[in-house]
Amino acid sequence: RYFDCFEKYFPDGETVNIATNYRSDKVIVQKSNNFMNDNGIMGAPAKWNRDKNDASIELINIDDVWVEYREVEANTEEYKTDLTYRMLLNLENGTAQYDQTSGRYLKKCVELIEKHKGSSVLILHRKKQLRGKYDLNNLQTRIRRYLEKEKHFTPKDSGKVRFETMHRAKGIEAEIVIVLEANRKNIPLIHPDTELFEAFGLTPDVVIEDEKRLFYVALTRAEQIVYFLYDGYVSEFASMCESKPISKTTANISHEQLIEFLESNMEPSNCLKSDPK
Repeated sequence: RYFDCFEKYFPDGETVNIATNYRSDKVIVQKSNNFMNDNGIMGAPAKWNRDKNDASIELINIDDVWVEYREVEANTEEYKTDLTYRMLLNLENGTAQYDQTSGRYLKKCVELIEKHKGSSVLILHRKKQLRGKYDLNNLQTRIRRYLEKEKHFTPKDSGKVRFETMHRAKGIEAEIVIVLEANRKNIPLIHPDTELFEAFGLTPDVVIEDEKRLFYVALTRAEQIVYFLYDGYVSEFASMCESKPISKTTANISHEQLIEFLESNMEPSNCLKSDPK
């Protein structure tokens, strides 16, 4: 409320627009500006200070990542190196099974970190846990140890890898940003009970506006490259910002269409798990 009613609470204050993004490359700044403008959030578009040919925003479907689980391949190098990605999930009945999707996310993260060895890497998630099961701090420790033990990273290099929620990313910057679970059900994140709070002003429109601003913050943490990792259906927000050509259907989705889609998918059971494409 202090932000929206600044003049009321601070009558002697002065509003100053900080129009230049000194962190992010031109590609990221332009895509961020377009995302906000296309979604009806007006304001002075940010300018850029960095303009090189090494920047991009990429979407990666982790369903295409292979983690070796077959015991018949136990003597192969791939089975041994994939040990850290074979994540066991304890079930309520006392048994355990492998969480293959989480394993794919971790493997792709390590591949990208290796690709950009020496660069600062910020790994973001909309919530505090990967797939609601694995705490981000624990994942950070797990990956740092693996990089040092198996990939010959120095503690200095592995220390450049950081996990945070999108909310806590404000004020943080990195050369490379990786957003985990950039799926429709997570970004934007709409709680099924949102409709119950409409009487208090918390409408789907209000929630989506906040989610757009939060997404903008995540996107502009990067200096050079943003990777959106997803399984199943990719977030519409992420699709709008890909620096490669995207379909007209995705690029031209209107605010009203987005509202209609989100309201029709409020129940978790309506979230599809696989992408027919």
